[in-house]
Amino acid sequence: MSEEQVVGLDRITRVYGEKRALDEVSLSVFRGEILAVIGPSGAGKSTLMRICDMLEEPSSGEVTLFGMPVMKKTRKILRERVGILFQKTVLFDRSVADNVGIGLRYRGCSRDDINGRVAECLKSLGMEEYGCRSARTLSGGEGQRIAFARVLLTGPDLLLLDEPTANLDPLATKMLEDMIRTENAQHNTTIILNTHDQSQGMRLADRIAVLMDGKIVQTGTPDEVFYHPATVAAARFVGFQTLIEGSVLTVAEGCATVSTGAGLIRAPAGSVRSGDAVTVALRSEEITVSLSGTGTPGSGEGVSGTVCSVRKLGPVIEITADCGVLITALVPARQHVADVFAAGTRVHLSWQVSQVHLISG
Repeated sequence: MSEEQVVGLDRITRVYGEKRALDEVSLSVFRGEILAVIGPSGAGKSTLMRICDMLEEPSSGEVTLFGMPVMKKTRKILRERVGILFQKTVLFDRSVADNVGIGLRYRGCSRDDINGRVAECLKSLGMEEYGCRSARTLSGGEGQRIAFARVLLTGPDLLLLDEPTANLDPLATKMLEDMIRTENAQHNTTIILNTHDQSQGMRLADRIAVLMDGKIVQTGTPDEVFYHPATVAAARFVGFQTLIEGSVLTVAEGCATVSTGAGLIRAPAGSVRSGDAVTVALRSEEITVSLSGTGTPGSGEGVSGTVCSVRKLGPVIEITADCGVLITALVPARQHVADVFAAGTRVHLSWQVSQVHLISG
């Protein structure tokens, strides 16, 4: 990834009637970068994507692509460098080969050139025998791969992916993700990916932007976003189930002691100071549960409480305990775990100090 800016959004606002779909969004995306944009439904992700693809104009603000401002006289030349894949597979009622090559036809390539490049593309996908089939006979995963191949064959410098795997099964999702990684690695293609699948963002992205209510509330590496969210709303969205309000009592040697309804909790201080109001954020999978009186594992940090609910969630069991405030932990669903930690059981919940995150405000 270089420092060359491919996409520049400067205070972009998009208004529909009385709704502000985007509210002064500023963002830079660099050559060779994969940026994942995550956020709840209605956050403005698709609007952001359509503005980047020049399908819509912002109500205010400036968009630059490849260092050029997007305007009427630059739109055609810029559009030739951008490709987009939508959530819903769009295939024409033609053969698979015709679908893959249609973008090249619109660009005036010769028939022989198109046929050769389409055949090579289908072979690389392991789908060479599909060329003469009707595109309408493809499964959802096959169709999305063909739609993606059609975009890639035009050689975009900027690739926009709007929820590209939302309707696919896990195997089809993996195959499309492999195509995304390969395109980025082989051609240094800049990619912006909208996704509801947070784990997909973790797997694919160099950086993640969190978009909520039309505003970007945080950008950072996957680890920064998923383990050090900037706001309580972002923390909830990326999977923090335990969020406890508190006040910083002391800060010493980089460690803050926070007074909460569950007692005193220590955490890395970051930029907080004594007296600050904070929210203590704990990821459920990083909390250890043990029976009270059997000793505290790990660092000894933690609180005691009473189990109030137990739910099996596939390979894990979700245990919520009343410790003055509700704290939720996830433990492996081994045999008899649900019985050992049944409702009403006294338990100790513990964690490493380094795993606690403080959110200011």
